[in-house]
Amino acid sequence: MFVATPFQKSGCDAQAQSEGGSESPPVDPNQLVAVQKLLRLGKIIGNNQEVLEGLQLGDRIVTAGILQVQNCLPIAEVAPKPTDS
Repeated sequence: MFVATPFQKSGCDAQAQSEGGSESPPVDPNQLVAVQKLLRLGKIIGNNQEVLEGLQLGDRIVTAGILQVQNCLPIAEVAPKPTDS
């Protein structure tokens, strides 16, 4: 599971942000990065999966692009689509 976390709180280092071993520009401390979390799962009830451990209140789960996401990879927040009322 990946959660979106500001770089400064992620535990990622700037070296992880560079590709190909080249020097990378300084990372904005508020840039969202994907942080991998280990979860302990419980029962599946209908379409819901019980999470027993690993997430904190307020964690924002990465739900788009999950096949390409990697730990400490910069990500962008997508605004929710408005609902029809």
